[in-house]
Amino acid sequence: MNPIHQPFSWRASGLVLIAWCFLPLSFVIPELNSNHPPFFNLQGWVASMALGFSHSAGKFGLPLVLLVGLVGLVLDIEQPRFTRMKLLLSALALSLLMIGTGSYVNEHWTKTQFEIPRPNIGVVLMSQKGEPVVSSAEAFYQSGHKSERSAVLAKVLEKSTVSDHISAGVKQHWVAETGYSFPSGHSFAAFFCASFLFLLGFSYARGASRVLLIFILPWAVLVAYSRTVLLVHSPLDICVGGLVGMLWGLLAVKGALVLWRIFMPRKPNFV
Repeated sequence: MNPIHQPFSWRASGLVLIAWCFLPLSFVIPELNSNHPPFFNLQGWVASMALGFSHSAGKFGLPLVLLVGLVGLVLDIEQPRFTRMKLLLSALALSLLMIGTGSYVNEHWTKTQFEIPRPNIGVVLMSQKGEPVVSSAEAFYQSGHKSERSAVLAKVLEKSTVSDHISAGVKQHWVAETGYSFPSGHSFAAFFCASFLFLLGFSYARGASRVLLIFILPWAVLVAYSRTVLLVHSPLDICVGGLVGMLWGLLAVKGALVLWRIFMPRKPNFV
């Protein structure tokens, strides 16, 4: 009843790896290296684009990207409606479970093990006018939990000359993002999502749908770049976050294919 499309091997994951290979370019492209100036103008269209890409891989944007991608993929599979619904729900539940678990471990364990400050914190603290609210990044991170650090950073920004050079959206984003830096959670999430949708879709999608899948990879790269543009992560942060997200996504694909084999009498080979 359902024509099974051409299978692909693990070599197809090489396309995802190629996309990841663009991330180390942030070390050599001056404006993308948040460790030192020159930086992008954070009041113009570049900052707005960076915020948009960052939000698309955030806690609200990423589930939407996964849902839209999976709906488009499942609609392309020639199966009864009820079967397609089971495919959609199983893949969505698995992907959300894995991205939620990975993000929680990254935020509450991995980052706290390394305790690396975000690049923007150092920039803001060095530009305070008059008596500093906080004298060092170490003191800033010892000022309390994230909500308390957000309040401190808002006060620091009031006395910082940096406030004159960033948009209101960037300032709001900085105040909200006061956790540790390494590795990048957004890069992890984006490359997880891209790997999952791209590899799962390439197993089952056909024709134009396969071509459209390729756009998910540049999206993940741009999400990672947006984090250094906004000065909330370093090149090393996004490289490690993206790599872990890619590997976690590959594992999720294997799990999804096992589930889909249960719901469909046949499945493509994934070797």
